[in-house]
Amino acid sequence: MLPDGRIAYAIKSPRKRVTHRILVPVELLARIAALIPRRSAGALRSSRPRAQDVAPSTDGYSLSGSHPGRSP
Repeated sequence: MLPDGRIAYAIKSPRKRVTHRILVPVELLARIAALIPRRSAGALRSSRPRAQDVAPSTDGYSLSGSHPGRSP
């Protein structure tokens, strides 16, 4: 981390004598986000078997549609 808030990281394979890349935090986050496949968001769909473990219901209803006060 540089004093002005930018982030410097070493490049694995330097090119043209450039050994570090300097980015602002938003640019670094954008590069990291680009590495995550878009299909991973499917884990949050209710049709996934363990979706309730990833994104619990906030409205009082479970992902199966049952109400917390009623027995299935």
